[in-house]
Amino acid sequence: MTSGDAVALRPPTGRVRHLIVAAAVVAALLGAAVAVGSAPARATTTTTKPGPGGPGDGYWLVAGDGGVFSFGPGIPFYGSEGGHHLSSPIVDMVATPDGGGYWLVAGDGGVFTFGDAGFFGSAAGTRLPAPIVDMVATPDGRGYWLLDADGQVINFGDATFHGDPLGQLRSSAVAMARNPAGTGYWILDQSGDIVAENVPTEPSVVVSTSDPAVGLAETADGGGDWVASRTGQVWSSGDAPVLGEISGPLNAPIVSLTATPDGGGYWLLGQDGGVFTYGDAAFYGSTGSEHLNAPVLGLAPWRPATPPSPTPPTTPPTTITTPTTATTPPTTTNLGAGQSGTVVDLSPGDSVVVSLPTCPDCGDNWALRSGPDPEVLQFESSSVEPGGTAGGETQVFRFVATGAGSTTPVLWEYPPGPELTESPDNTYTFTATVSS
Repeated sequence: MTSGDAVALRPPTGRVRHLIVAAAVVAALLGAAVAVGSAPARATTTTTKPGPGGPGDGYWLVAGDGGVFSFGPGIPFYGSEGGHHLSSPIVDMVATPDGGGYWLVAGDGGVFTFGDAGFFGSAAGTRLPAPIVDMVATPDGRGYWLLDADGQVINFGDATFHGDPLGQLRSSAVAMARNPAGTGYWILDQSGDIVAENVPTEPSVVVSTSDPAVGLAETADGGGDWVASRTGQVWSSGDAPVLGEISGPLNAPIVSLTATPDGGGYWLLGQDGGVFTYGDAAFYGSTGSEHLNAPVLGLAPWRPATPPSPTPPTTPPTTITTPTTATTPPTTTNLGAGQSGTVVDLSPGDSVVVSLPTCPDCGDNWALRSGPDPEVLQFESSSVEPGGTAGGETQVFRFVATGAGSTTPVLWEYPPGPELTESPDNTYTFTATVSS
């Protein structure tokens, strides 16, 4: 069973994968001993800046079990996977450009969407030989890239594939950063090497095997970067200013470096949820003193979209009173295993919930093979819940109607096995007809 909201399959590339890195990266993400050492421009002072007032208005933290923690005045909580069955730990979290939602990504490539984050596909169900380690969204939030530990880049939505360093890395890939336009990206491995794909080359960092590189962030104009190590050392290159690093002992290793929305600072995140701020990055809180069920692995800054200033009317507005009509509340249509091929009539805002028996422990997996048209029906989420037939479980797919039209999602049940197949055990479809 996969942990993604749904599975949009990517055809196999036919390239050989390096299986040996998978265990090493999972171990590193969950706290195995590894670490980094020295490079371009090292920070020499620590400039921690607590208190609100940075360019971002808060941040979310995500733990490996899918739990999400919100920090900052007024920051919304859109949901989490905490308490749900996951086939693979969550490894990263990315906020949408307008701050209205976020994505969670799991090590098996499953993608979970919350708020206004759109689902554009996932790598869950593709039997990745190396785990996913990072996720980067496109500038408009209409797509994203996933990076696995082999250095393979998988693109979805309007994210364009610009190449990847598969087979070129000296060690496991750990982080990825795009340029401002989304027309290229950089990939960092544990040894400090930075590979440029359709972007200018940036200097690599010289690190030690006892303190590996763990985080990479670009400046706002893409003219420089910061690299962080497991012990909190920070290197800067290009137009990235030297802002500070951790000089003392840590309660838990650093797992990521995240730049502020305006690129004037960064946060270092500890595996225990400790947050360290530099430059214009503000401190809003942390989980460093709390007991957690799983290590913290990702931080996503929140900066809400600025609403446009209202234009004052030049003449007094005319008030027209029209009779009010009762509005019909949204409805939910529930479909089960014996209802494949059903046509469902919907209005915008109505939901469709499809519940299908599954057996994750047996290796079975239902996946969204194609569709729906997001202009008509938006895929919302997928989860595995207890209570299936014969002691199994139930996989639940949720959809919501968005606009007029007709669309037919196709779900496949894949048999157990290490390889993808174009011959599913079962196929399930329904047609949503939405009237405005």
